[in-house]
Amino acid sequence: MGAYDLQASLSEVQFLAPATIYRALEQLIADRLVHKIASLNAFIACRHRNQHGRSAFAICDSCGDVQEISNPGIESVVETCSRQSGFAVSDATIELHGSCVKCSAHLLAAE
Repeated sequence: MGAYDLQASLSEVQFLAPATIYRALEQLIADRLVHKIASLNAFIACRHRNQHGRSAFAICDSCGDVQEISNPGIESVVETCSRQSGFAVSDATIELHGSCVKCSAHLLAAE
């Protein structure tokens, strides 16, 4: 959901300026309750609140579904790449684009 979508949803209850929405989203991101999906300019609720490692996001280019993938190996890969390259990683978001299971099945059925 984008910030303006969120503003439209909340406007039924109370008007909130876009800056207020963005500040709230920034705080939710800092608290690890929300993730920003940069390629979609959207935000999703964290589905793995008890795990504080990095996540990857599988984004279906057909239906727009976003799945959060939490795996300890993701953190390990980022750390290894950082160490090998000498690059100090301050933040990393891994976005995987493709087709979800449902859309892949529809594509195969259509062939």
